[in-house]
Amino acid sequence: MNKKKLNFIFLIFFVVFFIAGAILIKTNAPEEKNERVYSLLQKYIPYELEKRIGGFSIVHKLTGEKEKPLAPNVMKRLSFLEKKWGKTHLKFEDNMLLILNNQKEITSKIELENKSEEDWVRHFFHIN
Repeated sequence: MNKKKLNFIFLIFFVVFFIAGAILIKTNAPEEKNERVYSLLQKYIPYELEKRIGGFSIVHKLTGEKEKPLAPNVMKRLSFLEKKWGKTHLKFEDNMLLILNNQKEITSKIELENKSEEDWVRHFFHIN
């Protein structure tokens, strides 16, 4: 093979690996969150990340139960658990977001400041 063919093959491999890496980063990146609302909800969401030697664990705050998903899947799994919790523990009432306990009793309220916050909660937690 001549030098031009080798350079061309090297360039093709570089482009393919670059595109594959970009796709992997995009598919495993966590969803954007509304910072104000999410920070207020975090104290009610019963899941948190815990650092460990091999990466992260997802810990249920109430039971202490731990999940150890593979490193690339941690954020997706945490997001899935948060959404699952939100579907059953969040409810809208006018411009208020109600936080419910397991018995469906209101434990707290968060006032939503604008339509974009409400839209984010509806979209992220899949609440109608």
